Order: sequence, then C-alpha cells, then structure tokens
Amino acid sequence: MLKEKLIYLPVGVLAILTAVSGVLLTSDETNAETQSATGKITVETACTLSGTVGSAHTATMLNGTYQQGIGATTLTANCNDENGYSIYAIGFSNDTFGNTNMIGTNGLTFPTGTATSGDTSNWAMRVSAVSGNTTPTIQNGFGNYSAVPTDYTMIASEENATDGTNGSSIQTTYAVYLSGGQGAGTYTGKVKYSLVHPGGGAI
Repeated sequence: MLKEKLIYLPVGVLAILTAVSGVLLTSDETNAETQSATGKITVETACTLSGTVGSAHTATMLNGTYQQGIGATTLTANCNDENGYSIYAIGFSNDTFGNTNMIGTNGLTFPTGTATSGDTSNWAMRVSAVSGNTTPTIQNGFGNYSAVPTDYTMIASEENATDGTNGSSIQTTYAVYLSGGQGAGTYTGKVKYSLVHPGGGAI
C-alpha cells in the first residue's frame, strides 16, 4: 500500500515524500518527462445504403412466357460499424409494406413466387454479390430467383464492416412468368431495401 508522509522542515519548506516500490522521491526530483497526457478521439458510426440503376426493371412480354434478368440495380453499403450490418428487403407495391403483388393499371394483379411456369403468373427477385465482403443470403428457387418477402427479410450481410469509403455492393434483378391467361396491361411491383447495423439502428 502506498503511504504519503508530510514532514515539516525547520526552514518552512514543505516536502512530500512518497514511497514507491522502496524508492524515495522528493518533489524537486520530478521533471516534465514523468508527466503524461491522454489523447482521445471519437469516430462516429456511419452507414449508408445507395442504389445505382444499371438498367431499368422493365420488360415487355407475351402471355405464356418466362423472362429473367429484368433490370439490374447495384446496392452499395458504406459502413464503418465493426459489428457489421445486414440488408433487408420487403415487398412495397403501392407503397404498402408487405404488398408483393404486381399491380396492373387494368385492375388485375398477380403475386410473387419463384417465376415458375404454371397456371398463375408470378414474379421473383435475385440478389448476387458484386464487390467487397457482403454475402447474399437469398439465392434460391428456380433460376436462383426467390419470392419477394412479405415481411422484412435479410437478403445480405457483412460480419465486420470497417470500410466506410469504398463499401460493398450487391445487385438485384427480377424474373417474371406470365400465364397464358394473363390479361394485357402494365403491371408494377416494388421492393423496399433497408440497411440495419448495431451501431445505429435502421437506415
């Protein structure tokens, strides 16, 4: 245990004698080299998700046909959260969370699926890696296409994200199958993507 002793000297000078590991130091032996200062900086957690449309997600099709690779949008996540991040997707047709229908101007609709042939028209999405360390988690179904999720579903993730400049990218495309009885018209479906990371919640 360290003990401090105060000794009053006859000349009126106050000296502090401190015992440290058996070595006796006096105040006049202290110099600038024995002093230290602590520096501290704080790096804010910052993550963004941006999209670049390489080709529009539009197609003109005939009844009874299948088409894949409709459009290509690259989603880039720039994130410096060392705990990583996840990208989620949900159907957002008519700006309604969970709506996964293709909605026609003629009032007709058709649902999401895996874009397989049959009696019902359906459409699907696919996610593939482009650059960086983001790993897609939704690559299954016919032709690697999957149904558009009705609830927020993780489609890609990165375990350790420290690159807030270059980031990592994934690409989304769509596929559609139209049954022989599908009515003519223009149909629109929408998917909403969100980035979530432990250091800052939803983006």
